[in-house]
Amino acid sequence: AVHLSPVFYVLLPFYKLVPRPETLLVLQALLVISGIIPLCLLTRFLRFTRLQTLCFGLMYCAYPAFMGGCFYDFHENKFLTVIILWTMYFLETGRFKSMVCSAALLLLVKEDAPVYAACIGLYLFLYKRQYRYGAMVFIGSCLYFSIAIWYINRFGDGAMVNRFDNFISDKRLGLISMFHPGQPGLCAVTDCGKGQTYLFSADAAASGIPSAHGKGLEEMDPGHSLCTD
Repeated sequence: AVHLSPVFYVLLPFYKLVPRPETLLVLQALLVISGIIPLCLLTRFLRFTRLQTLCFGLMYCAYPAFMGGCFYDFHENKFLTVIILWTMYFLETGRFKSMVCSAALLLLVKEDAPVYAACIGLYLFLYKRQYRYGAMVFIGSCLYFSIAIWYINRFGDGAMVNRFDNFISDKRLGLISMFHPGQPGLCAVTDCGKGQTYLFSADAAASGIPSAHGKGLEEMDPGHSLCTD
C-alpha cells in the first residue's frame, strides 16, 4: 500500500449492508454533493444574500473537479472537500470543539491530508488568535503526518511522493525540502504526454514574464494539464 486512509471505515457499516462496488460509488456521490450543506451554511453565516448563496451552491454542483470524479472511480480524496468545508464552518462560527473533531477526521482521509489541517491550524493561531486550538491542530497534524509516513514506509510500499518531485529541492530530505523558503514561490505545470516541465513564479505568471524555459503562463499550450495521481 502507498496510502493510509482510515476514513474508509466510516463507510464500512453501509458497505456491510450492501457489499457491492455500486454501494461505494453511490455513497461517494452522496458524500460529494453533501458538501453543499456546509457551503451554504457558511455563506449564510457570512451574511451573503440568497442569490449569492444560490450562485455559490450552483458553482459547487457544476464544478468538474468535484462532480467529475464521481464518474471516474472510488477515491479517498472525495472526502477532502466536504470535511474541509465543515471544518471551516465550525471554525468561523466559533464551534471550536466541533472544529477539532472535524479536523481530526480530516487527518484520516490520507497521509498528506494533515497539510490541509496544519494550514487551518496556522490560520486559527495567527489570524483568529485562538492559540490553544490553533497550536493543537497544527502540532497534531504534524505528528500524525510523521506517524502516517513512518507507518507506510514500515508496513507498506512506501509513501508515494513522486507527484511532488517538482517541488522537492533536495532528494535526501524528501518532502521536508518542500518547506524550503524558496520553494513556495514556484509552481510546476507538467505536460504528461511530452514530459515537459515549466517552472514559473506566481509573480512571473501574473505579469507574463517568461519563465526559465522561455514561456510565460499565457504562452503555454492549452493542452498542458496539471498531473496528479
